This record gives sequence, C-alpha cells and structure tokens, in this order.
Amino acid sequence: SHHLESDLHFRSSGINAEYGDVRKEISFCRKLRLPVIGLVENMARYECPKCRTVSEIFPATSGGAQALADSEGMPLICSIPVCPQVGQSGDNGVEGLDIPTEYGILVEQVIRFCDG
Repeated sequence: SHHLESDLHFRSSGINAEYGDVRKEISFCRKLRLPVIGLVENMARYECPKCRTVSEIFPATSGGAQALADSEGMPLICSIPVCPQVGQSGDNGVEGLDIPTEYGILVEQVIRFCDG
C-alpha cells in the first residue's frame, strides 16, 4: 500500500502552522512504515480561463510546499492549480477535457513509483 499526501492549503503563519496536519500525516505513515511517494500541493494557483491571468490564491508565508518537502526529505511531485473543469467533469461524467498538465505529471509519478 502506498500513500500520497496532498496539502490542502489552509494557511495561517509559519511552516508548522501551515502544514501541521500534513506533517502529522507524514509522521503517521512513517510510523506504520507506509512509503510516502511525495507531496502534492493542491490549489496552488488559479488561471482565469478567459484572460489566462494566473493568481496565487494562498501565498506561502514560509517557503510553501517545497520547503516542507525539503524539510521532510521527499519530493514535491507537483503543484496542482484550481481547475473547476476537473470537478465538473467528475460530477457530470465528462471525459476528454483540457486539464492542467500537472495532473498528468502526478499520474506519471505514481505509476513510476508503483512500478519501480
């Protein structure tokens, strides 16, 4: 069994406050000897579908997910943007949408880890 940790970005201040729950989950997995593939930063930014302006929704105050990954000695697999189309496609059973490339990166990393 493998575990992939997602950071949900409920931010306050300082890396311990920002990622306290994620650190607890990593610690839990290590205690149970579950391999942790790495971190996935969720809701990292939003790209307007009309004007393509990118906005950082939850600015990091202490180095962000990369700093946490570094301090835990694991990779930051990717930073996934907010993508309403992904939720809508799941809700409506729609396939073949143009989704951010980060989802493909995530899938590739999980497959590589499991195969190897």
